[in-house]
Amino acid sequence: MGVAHRDNTLARWAADLQNDFRARLDWCVKASREANHAPRAVVNGVEGEEILHITARPGQEVSLDAGLSRTPTAISSPMNGLFITKPARTEAKHP
Repeated sequence: MGVAHRDNTLARWAADLQNDFRARLDWCVKASREANHAPRAVVNGVEGEEILHITARPGQEVSLDAGLSRTPTAISSPMNGLFITKPARTEAKHP
């Protein structure tokens, strides 16, 4: 198993970071309708960039519905989901 290091973590997202930067550059030189924009995520009816908290027991099935998500422009590619199997944290601590 590899060593946890910042550079290894970023390598996984390098292509996505470059594509995002390319789109942001287009915003500076193209008309709004000609530049690609980030999708508006709607998960389980909740829109926005806030963290979506879901409580589940180990082994419990969790449903995620992003059917209402949309792209601001027709030139955006279809949205695909990415599932990360490693949990960010296994024990939540609440105040």
